[in-house]
Amino acid sequence: MILPILFFLLIEAVLQLVNYGGNLDLFVLTKTGEISEYVLNENFTKRYFFQKGINTPVPISQTFSAHKDNSTFRIFCLGASTTQGFPYPSNGAYPAILKNILTTIHPDQKIEVLNCGITAIASHSVLDMEREILQKYQPDLIIVYSGQNEFYGVFGQASRFLLFKNRNLLQLFLKMQRSRLFLFMRNVLNDLFGKKIERDRSRQSKTLMGLMAKDIGIDFQSNLFQQTEAQYQENIQDMCRLTKTHNTKLMICNLVDNRMDFPPFASQHSNTFTGKDTTRWHTNIELANNFKAVGQYQEAANHYINALKIDSLYAQTHYQLGKSYYALQNYQSADDHFQMAKDYDVIRFRAPSSFNSILQKVALDNEVPFIDVEKAFIHKSPAGIVGHQFIHEHVHPNLKGYLLIAQTIAESMDQNSLITKNWNWTQTKSDSAYLALCHLTQLDHEVVSYTLFRLTSQWPFPQKDETINYKPIGNAKTVRLAKLLVDEGKKSLVELHLDYGNEFHQKNEFQQALDEYKAAFAIQPIVETYNRLGRLYLRHTEIAYRDQKDYESAFTSYQNGVFYFKEGLKRWPDDIGLNFNLGLLYFMRDDETDAAITQFLKVLELDPKHKIAYKQLIGLYIRRFENEKAKSYLQRAIALFPDETHFYTDMGVIYFMDNNLKESEKWLTKAINMNHDPKAKYFLNQVRAELKQSAE
Repeated sequence: MILPILFFLLIEAVLQLVNYGGNLDLFVLTKTGEISEYVLNENFTKRYFFQKGINTPVPISQTFSAHKDNSTFRIFCLGASTTQGFPYPSNGAYPAILKNILTTIHPDQKIEVLNCGITAIASHSVLDMEREILQKYQPDLIIVYSGQNEFYGVFGQASRFLLFKNRNLLQLFLKMQRSRLFLFMRNVLNDLFGKKIERDRSRQSKTLMGLMAKDIGIDFQSNLFQQTEAQYQENIQDMCRLTKTHNTKLMICNLVDNRMDFPPFASQHSNTFTGKDTTRWHTNIELANNFKAVGQYQEAANHYINALKIDSLYAQTHYQLGKSYYALQNYQSADDHFQMAKDYDVIRFRAPSSFNSILQKVALDNEVPFIDVEKAFIHKSPAGIVGHQFIHEHVHPNLKGYLLIAQTIAESMDQNSLITKNWNWTQTKSDSAYLALCHLTQLDHEVVSYTLFRLTSQWPFPQKDETINYKPIGNAKTVRLAKLLVDEGKKSLVELHLDYGNEFHQKNEFQQALDEYKAAFAIQPIVETYNRLGRLYLRHTEIAYRDQKDYESAFTSYQNGVFYFKEGLKRWPDDIGLNFNLGLLYFMRDDETDAAITQFLKVLELDPKHKIAYKQLIGLYIRRFENEKAKSYLQRAIALFPDETHFYTDMGVIYFMDNNLKESEKWLTKAINMNHDPKAKYFLNQVRAELKQSAE
């Protein structure tokens, strides 16, 4: 009986040893320079998206320190595309804004806010992620904003990614994927029997959610609707139980969507709607539409009401009645019908209103803080009905919307005495200041605009007139870069910011270059973003000091440049660019020659053939009158680069400084013969003049 168990354990051990399937943990531990940290694993989504024909979504880059001290308050934000910040980069998402708010109010506290939002996931995956976070990553608080993808998201009841209709089997499956043997079996079965996910020809959609949707028309309160609703409630309840078991705080956000300015995706007549009702229904709808078109909203409302008496479940009728009531300033009735229009929409890319009731009840039953995001949006919206003021299309907030979510969460944290008991709100910034801290440039806004244009041109959105073209919000350059990113995906947004910033850098347009580099840095602080920012400040230091004689500005730029190079070197101590450029900054100051020499020696240690490092190092030794050291490095440089004229010139200059005129003449003559070096010619004239004078 034991032998089969031992056999499977042996297979598991072998698969672990060869690292079959790679690391699918949510975060992986890395060490870069002095810093040990966890990095969000770009492969972990393969736990959920493994079907053939699907491009696995890649999470945004997130890191946090492997060591957590008592001053650290660590927050994990879980959810789907709204948590991720779509259509903005990560620096425009609510977790990034929340971190800025919390850091401002608690300047002495180390705040970590991790954005674990993944597009197209449902609460099944959120629960799985929460389970791992509680076990491994020492959270102080978990914030959940999830529910818009329950029908069509991965493992949703109406999704092509549905594995089991039974929730317990699905959760067992997710837990078992920690086993390499189980992962091997999953992949083999998927390769042999799994169907390739292909685009439905009836739907002109290339979006992940569009590909995933299987059962499109989902009637209100149908079996599938109720089953999804029940599983959503069970998942939220399990999230509450898990955090209590691990003595960790959980906060649940309710959901917000665009009711006012976004009509239902699709309407469907009720089962009781019969052929004899068709004429009367169409007559009332046609009359209502005609009255509405000429501004006779009360007459229009009357006929929409008559149509609803015939069929009360047709979503579009409720929406148009809501519009009529809104025009009549009957805002409560308008909102009621906007809500029914959403609930009766049979293409369910918006969570039904019952989900918010579920969230509030589960939070109350489990004594978990409930963050009423919807109420905050209603309070700020005209007439108390949420529309385009805060939501781009159906569910994704604009930048003001993401700011409002972050502010609402922060206020709820204060009310629940999280981080500290007393919050000093006098230190908070204005809305515009927090939006500025997102570091979004015109390029970002162009990408956002074009992304939304492409999204809303595809199913399930109404098909646009082919004559409608994209309307740029920036210039031809930003449009080209946005299309390069969205349509072709050849470069990341970070790379586009760096490239665009480099164009400004080369033209000495300092502020524009700084904006682009900081935007790249805010998305992902990789070695190149540290280097570009440091080099920009290096350039500005030189210009401010040499050309503008603005010594205060030069010193400020110098300090900023040193900061970015040093911070980068903490992570990448052996990066040649960071070491060399920091050396160049130090080279500009007479009181930092020791530090400059240290940097250039480090560069030569990393790259013994770094020609410019030799040049700078030799120049420093000459400046310090350390002629023997200068000669030593010149000999090495000449051996490595026998065709470089300036090394011969420098050797001649040093011998001239040592008053060894004959040797100086020899080296300077070589330099002139090689390249007619003006500096060599200048010193050679002096050498020969002194030789002539001594001969006389």
